[in-house]
Amino acid sequence: MIPVAAVARGATLIEKHFTLDRTMSGPDHKASLEPLELAKMVKQIRELQLALGDGASARSLASEHSPPARQCVVAAHDIAAGAILSRDNLTTARSDGGLSANELWALVGTVASQTYATGESIKR
Repeated sequence: MIPVAAVARGATLIEKHFTLDRTMSGPDHKASLEPLELAKMVKQIRELQLALGDGASARSLASEHSPPARQCVVAAHDIAAGAILSRDNLTTARSDGGLSANELWALVGTVASQTYATGESIKR
C-alpha cells in the first residue's frame, strides 16, 4: 500500500524491487515483489490515478450536457382554468420549463389561462 499512498500524495516515480522467486538467494529477493504482486500494485496505482482524475472539471454524462434545471413557478395545488392565481396555489421548484421563479409575484392576482395539476410548470 505504501507505493499507492505515495502516488496519492503526488509521487510520479516508484522504485520497487522485483524478483521471480522470493526464495532465491541474494540480499534483495526477500523484500522484493513477485510477478503477481507487482501486477497488483501497478493495477492499484492505475485505478487510483483514474479515480483522482486530472483535476480538470468536465462533464462526463450525456445528461450533464443538457441545460441545468432552474427554479420555476409551479402549481402548489390543482388549479382550474379561470381561477385567480394566489400565493397559496403557486410555489417554485426545480424544473426545465415554465416561468422563472422571479415572476411568481407578478402572477399573483392574474387568471389561470388553463388547468394546472399539482407540480405542473406555470406558463403564460
